[in-house]
Amino acid sequence: MKPYQWIVVIFAAFGCGEPTDDPQDCTQNEYFDDAKQLCETCPAVEEPECRDGCGYTVTKDERSCPIAVCNDVCG
Repeated sequence: MKPYQWIVVIFAAFGCGEPTDDPQDCTQNEYFDDAKQLCETCPAVEEPECRDGCGYTVTKDERSCPIAVCNDVCG
């Protein structure tokens, strides 16, 4: 068997399985999905429709993904 064929055999033997991640593997734009055991991309931040004269602040939701929320106090 040629050397590159051994590499294919090794990956076939050990690389067959469900992909999984760990929470520390996720980037800033990802969250860890416990059910899938994978890092998932956070949804895009959408600009909220706030009352006239009110702005918004970008914070994080329960998954630590960025989310835009209207300010409570308008100026």
